[in-house]
Amino acid sequence: MSILEFSSLLFVIACFTGIFGVLTGLGGGIVIVPILTAFQVDIHLAMGASLISIITLSLSSSTTQTNQTFANIPVGIFLETAAVMGAITGALLLPYLPIYLIAIVFGLVLQFSILSSVRQPSRVDSQTTQLQPRELSSFQRPQLVKGWFTMGIAGILSGTLGIGSGTLKVLAMDRMLHLPYKVSTATSNFMVGITAAASVGIYYSKGYIDPNLTFPVVLGVFFGALIGTKILKIAKTQHLKKLFLGVIFIISLQMLYKGITGLI
Repeated sequence: MSILEFSSLLFVIACFTGIFGVLTGLGGGIVIVPILTAFQVDIHLAMGASLISIITLSLSSSTTQTNQTFANIPVGIFLETAAVMGAITGALLLPYLPIYLIAIVFGLVLQFSILSSVRQPSRVDSQTTQLQPRELSSFQRPQLVKGWFTMGIAGILSGTLGIGSGTLKVLAMDRMLHLPYKVSTATSNFMVGITAAASVGIYYSKGYIDPNLTFPVVLGVFFGALIGTKILKIAKTQHLKKLFLGVIFIISLQMLYKGITGLI
């Protein structure tokens, strides 16, 4: 496969990833990294490209969603303080972790993503019309504390694995803060870019950012995110989530297999 063909393929994959990332709030890195490693890209370079793409997705989607009052900015900023500290910690730990262990952890995170998504209660779709932002004072303190610590864990995973950890972010806002699904995903899209930006400088200093690899991924995610924000206003995400979970399940098995057998 020529460089042009490879770049074109990455653009198309990243475009679909951007769409799904916006609709689910997962950030997209959870798919970008294993797909790139499937093409024999070094996992560290794949994670670097993933972080840049997450920032792109967040910037291109959060402005529209904020204007539509989808994203809850006060909640996002509060929770993001923990995520940023976790992301910096995770990025600093990255050089000391073996690649096979990263692959295994990534596969397990994907499996957790599937489990948490499948177990989401049906109420998320019935509350999508309640989109007005809530102030922090309207939440109970135990809710905020549990959500804050969960975001810290999400940040560590983001810095270590090169993902936005949108899975844990959406889960925390949905389960712990009881925000509507569209608010949770939009707020997650706002947050993942900040989390990724907190660790991307460390990745760059380690030489894990390859412009030739990053450019087609970022371009595809940008266009995909623009499309995804249009779809989010009218879409019911059940069918898209089922397709997305099927893809994630296959990818998770691949990452677990490569990590356990040492083929990565």
